[in-house]
Amino acid sequence: MNKIIFNGYASTDFGLVVDGSNTHNAPERDVTPLEVPGRNGTLTLDGGRWKNCDLTYDAFVYGTNWAEKAAAVRAWLLAQTGYHRLEDTYHPDEYRLARFNGGVQWEADSLARCAKTTLAFTCWPQRFLKSGEAALTVTNGQTLTNPTLYPAKPLLRLTVTDTAKLSVGSVQLRITGYSGTLLLDCENQNAYAEGKNLNRYVDAPEFPVLGAGDTTMAWEGGISAVEITPRWWSL
Repeated sequence: MNKIIFNGYASTDFGLVVDGSNTHNAPERDVTPLEVPGRNGTLTLDGGRWKNCDLTYDAFVYGTNWAEKAAAVRAWLLAQTGYHRLEDTYHPDEYRLARFNGGVQWEADSLARCAKTTLAFTCWPQRFLKSGEAALTVTNGQTLTNPTLYPAKPLLRLTVTDTAKLSVGSVQLRITGYSGTLLLDCENQNAYAEGKNLNRYVDAPEFPVLGAGDTTMAWEGGISAVEITPRWWSL
């Protein structure tokens, strides 16, 4: 049976049957059209990002206790606030960050002992690959290959013993005055460990990304171990 898993709860836990035929859409890029007097055509200003997209599932409950199931589904979904992990069996290798839009309108058929509704979510544009959740131990000079066309913003876990330089592709970071575990979150652009802000120990022109294709990682000086959680994603 096909199902969704939202914030750790599976639709099958509530006797809900889902149809994910409408889940193969893609997000819209953030582009603003520009009209220039005296110039033919329309120019565009690219915002450098993708917009949220909507995701809908047709859903059904069956049986003599269909009304109880419908009430349980309402209670489950309407209790969720903010963005949570959303998975479904139509895309078993990926997950999304989604927010339930609210409102559950059932179309009931008492004679057939069933009811139908549409579950509407708003999602971040990324389809995160589950393969990108695993932390990988990296050797000095190792090359990582991004399986998608989109730049991933990884989480790096470094074991630092002294002043060191770390190169991720063309981006070079320098770490000074610190020893111990250091986490570099390239999505949130933050360096930390055990709740402590460590940004002052890191000097870098920018936080690195893993672009399409190959990225080589290398270091010198006081780094004894490197782990990376790549966070691969697609659209």
